[in-house]
Amino acid sequence: MPGNLLYAWMAERMGETFTLTGEGLLATVAYTIGVAPTAVAYAAAFVLLWDRPGPRRILSMFAPLGRMAVSCYLGQTLIGLSLFYGYGLNLMGRMGASWALPLAAVILGGQWLFASLWLARFHYGPVEWVWRMLTYGRAIPLRIRTIAASA
Repeated sequence: MPGNLLYAWMAERMGETFTLTGEGLLATVAYTIGVAPTAVAYAAAFVLLWDRPGPRRILSMFAPLGRMAVSCYLGQTLIGLSLFYGYGLNLMGRMGASWALPLAAVILGGQWLFASLWLARFHYGPVEWVWRMLTYGRAIPLRIRTIAASA
């Protein structure tokens, strides 16, 4: 927490924190010291919530996104590039920050819907499937076999 507080204070004071100055180095060190324990705290909070039945029901709704994490990450990258850069809609700097949360919710909701529908028919996400085949060095079935199809 002290690293995060120091970094936040320096970021407010300096604006651009990752500069090649003594202050920039201190800000980088504060960020580095603060980021790992914060990630561990988030993971611990998730595990503690998962251990309780009520929150587990809610959190388990996000399982399709986790099963297709690489596909979703790459999808978010392509969506972001298409929205914010010049070869897409070029919205960077032209869209207010107040739109960030609703936009993220729409993108995440769309990805959740896609992942849920995809995983109803296939064992793995598309990128995860390719990654598995490259890792194992052999073809792996993608489609979920139904009882009617195997009879």
